[in-house]
Amino acid sequence: MDCVIDGGSCKVGLESTILDLSGEYPRVLRPGAVMPNVLTRVLGELLTVSAGGGPRAPGCLASHYAPDTPLQLIDATEIEAAAQSFLNFGQSVAVLSMHPPATNEVGCRWLMMPADPKEYGQVLYALLREIDTWDCHCALVELPPAKMEWEAVRDRLKRAAGGRQAERGCA
Repeated sequence: MDCVIDGGSCKVGLESTILDLSGEYPRVLRPGAVMPNVLTRVLGELLTVSAGGGPRAPGCLASHYAPDTPLQLIDATEIEAAAQSFLNFGQSVAVLSMHPPATNEVGCRWLMMPADPKEYGQVLYALLREIDTWDCHCALVELPPAKMEWEAVRDRLKRAAGGRQAERGCA
């Protein structure tokens, strides 16, 4: 008998940090809730593994977190114009942004995302799954800040985009 146990939403939201401790220096294979500064304080020098080569840990494929809806990462200053360009061609679009649209004329599904990385991680996957039910041509996601506390969220979003944006027509 198959069974699924639903324990509710995860307090952390994103999967755990994965380290490789088999070499001379610890390596981050997948960023997670444990920040690099904490790891460095405990382990000393820390290396981050680039995306090259095959996966060495769960969740490390380039498109591992990819939703069915093509996803494009967009700078905050360009997201509204990008959404409008899809609408101009009669295509439906969903937007995940930490900022409200400047006008009410955008006409797409605009979801406000939390400005806190932990809260963002807690809702990210549920919202990506929800967007998949909307039959949108594309999902545009505001790229979060390039700061240490956003590293895990940015990693998951890049994997969710997974290089499929061009092949699925979300460009």
